[in-house]
Amino acid sequence: MQRQAVFVPEIGFRPQGTRELKAEAKTEEGTTTLRVRAVAASPDQTEVIVEWRMAGATCTPEHRYLSWRETPKPETAALIADSVTLKAQRVLRQAYSASSSRLEAMHTITFGAVAADRAELRLTEGGHEFRVPFTLASAAVAARPLNVEAERDGVTVRATAVARHEGHLVVALEVQAPHQVRQVAAPLPTQVRFTDLEEQTFRERANEFRRVFGHSTEPITLSTDKGDVGEIGRVGRIEPQPEVGPPFLRRLAVVFPASAAAKTATAIVPFVELNDPDGWATADLREVPQDVELGKHRFRILDTSRQGDEQRVVLEIPRSEASPRFSQPRFISSPGGESYIASGVENEPQRRSMTVKASDPPIVTFRGAVLRIDGPWRLELPM
Repeated sequence: MQRQAVFVPEIGFRPQGTRELKAEAKTEEGTTTLRVRAVAASPDQTEVIVEWRMAGATCTPEHRYLSWRETPKPETAALIADSVTLKAQRVLRQAYSASSSRLEAMHTITFGAVAADRAELRLTEGGHEFRVPFTLASAAVAARPLNVEAERDGVTVRATAVARHEGHLVVALEVQAPHQVRQVAAPLPTQVRFTDLEEQTFRERANEFRRVFGHSTEPITLSTDKGDVGEIGRVGRIEPQPEVGPPFLRRLAVVFPASAAAKTATAIVPFVELNDPDGWATADLREVPQDVELGKHRFRILDTSRQGDEQRVVLEIPRSEASPRFSQPRFISSPGGESYIASGVENEPQRRSMTVKASDPPIVTFRGAVLRIDGPWRLELPM
C-alpha cells in the first residue's frame, strides 16, 4: 500500500499529517540574528532548519553554531511546546560562510514529535540564550505517492513520490544497494542561499560553479515530451551513512525545471557509487611509481608531491568494463590523519588525486574501495 506524503520546502518529502512553518520567525541579540527557516513536524519527529548571522564579530570559545571548528552539542537546543521541553536529538551543520563582514551558518536540529501548533525554539550560543517562537500549519504541498523501480547489478532505484512546487517537479528517490551508497549521479554543486545574499552575488557564484565543475557533471536527468532537462538541485539534509546492512538505503529529493504541460516524464539515473569497506594496503611514497594491490583491486601510484603539511598522491585506475568497477580507494591515511580531499584529474578520466596529512617517512595506508555501477536506471513517472 502506497503511503501518502507531503512535500516540505527545504526539507523534503514527509508523511501525511506533517505540519510546516506558517511564517518565518527570527530574533536578534546584539549583532547576531537567529532565523527559523523551515520546520517539518511529522508524526514521529520534528526537524527545524535554523540560520545564523553574526555581523562584524569574532567567534569566542563559547560559540558553537557560528564556529567552523566546533560542533554544537544537542544539549544547547530545546523545543518548548505546551509546557513540555524536548531536548535535541542531534544537530547537523548544513552550510557555513565566513567573510570580513559577517559569519553565517545553517543547521538542521532534530527533536521528538510535538502535538502543539505553537512552539518556542531555545538555543544557547556565545553565552546567550536565543528564543524564537513560531507557529505550525498543515503542509501546503501535497505529494503523489509512487511505486516505480528499476534494478541493475544488485542496485535498485525507486521513485516513491512526486510533487510540484514553484514551477519545479520534485521527485523522491530511494536507492537500495549491498554496500553503503556513496554517491548517486554527479550533479553540479549548488550553493546554499543565505537570506542576506544579494541576487547578483548569487548569480556570479552560480556561474563560477558552472565554469569550474561543469565539465565533470553527470546529473540525474528528466526526459519529457517537451524536452530533456538536468536536475537543478536536491532538497533535504545530508544524512549520515548507516553502518548496519545490507541492504543499505539512501533517500534523496531531486528538483527539475519541468514544464507543467509535459504529459510524459522519465527520470534517468546515470550511475551509482558504493563504499566497499573490505581490503587495505600500505605504500611507501618514496618509491613511485609503484603498483598497489587493494584486496582484489589494483591501481598504480603515479606521482606524489608535498605542499606544506599536505601530501598529494596521484593514482591511475585501470580501465575496466566490469560492473561494478573499481573507481578509487575509499580512504587514504597516514600517521598524520585520514584523507579529506579526493578528486578526479581534469582531462585524465583514469586518474584520481587524493590528499592526506604529510608524515615522515611518507607511508600511507589505503582502505576500502569505491565501486561504480553504470546505469542507466530509467523510471517512468506518471504526470
